[in-house]
Amino acid sequence: MPALPQDELDDLLQVLGDNDPAMRAAALQTLIADPAADPRLIGPVERLITDRTAVVVSVPPPRVGEIRWLAAHALAAVRRMLDIAEPVILRGVPAPLDGAGVAAAAEAAGGRTRGGIDGVIATYAALAERGMLPAVDLIVGGHPPAKGGN
Repeated sequence: MPALPQDELDDLLQVLGDNDPAMRAAALQTLIADPAADPRLIGPVERLITDRTAVVVSVPPPRVGEIRWLAAHALAAVRRMLDIAEPVILRGVPAPLDGAGVAAAAEAAGGRTRGGIDGVIATYAALAERGMLPAVDLIVGGHPPAKGGN
């Protein structure tokens, strides 16, 4: 996707800054699936790299992770479209987990998962805050430019 028309950019920026984490996640998922070659997106998406809010990051099955996980992937996708080969690196980020993974982590921590997807998200957030989830070093992007490479 080329650079966005101003009205579409304004709409996307509004959703990226929404108070509802599910809305921010949806906007990032859109950028991952259909990235725009628009440098005006880099700053707003980079700011979400520090957002540790737990959300559903993928389906099916529902996997819970942090907004910053999605932001790293969205930023890498936008950079790729702009021929920026610099990878996005997040060190020690909790890995996304499905409901069974969250339940296992909760049990290992001496607790249990609350019911429903909201309960799984809340449990994931509590475990992440306590450092009780498996963490990974996430490196996304750094691939050859989209336009000039093979």
